[in-house]
Amino acid sequence: MLYSNGGVVFLIPYLCALFFIAVPMYLCETAYGQLVEMKLQCRFGAINGSWWGIILCQTCVCFFTCIYYITLMAWSFSYFFDAFVDPLPWMKDGAAQATTLDGLWNPKYFYDDTLNRSAGADAPGAMIGPLVGCMFLSYVFTYFSVWKGLKSTGKMVYVTCLLPYLILTILLIRGATLEDSGSGLAALFTPDWSNLGKVTVWKNAATQILFSSGVSYGPLMYYGTGR
Repeated sequence: MLYSNGGVVFLIPYLCALFFIAVPMYLCETAYGQLVEMKLQCRFGAINGSWWGIILCQTCVCFFTCIYYITLMAWSFSYFFDAFVDPLPWMKDGAAQATTLDGLWNPKYFYDDTLNRSAGADAPGAMIGPLVGCMFLSYVFTYFSVWKGLKSTGKMVYVTCLLPYLILTILLIRGATLEDSGSGLAALFTPDWSNLGKVTVWKNAATQILFSSGVSYGPLMYYGTGR
């Protein structure tokens, strides 16, 4: 996101979106959840009877977002299991001597080996056993993460919030020790001020912070109840 939006200068619209959009909305939703003790589907109707459709929209958005991310989790499980294969299946032959991305990654791995993509919609093919198993694992992990409400969700937060920082720290150390890593850091931290005048950069910043903060989805009201 930083590389494609002018480097470190992208943090300016991102922080503006954080403090002037995401944080106020986050506080309002959690405060309303603490104030109004009722089922989630009834809370907007308590403000105005004509707002009942908002919860329907939120439910649809949450449902399809969950389906989307559980599918991504299934693919992640597939990559996780394939990571124990030697050599790595997504690397091209001779990748150790490659100097470009084209010579490093195997673009056919995901579509041909993981998804086993068919020739088209008119030839759907059969279900892929390994991916079905990975999808089952995704649903099992998701279910046991939320089956006791905030009690189980709160415990999972210790993992889902802390583990990414650990992984990112490991990747940072590894990336910083690679040869010519200074060139990448220079490209990242050299600001391109002309991007501040682009509407798309501000749009990308607002989209990213709204998506990552989870405002307007609905569950923040539920979390605000403290139950």
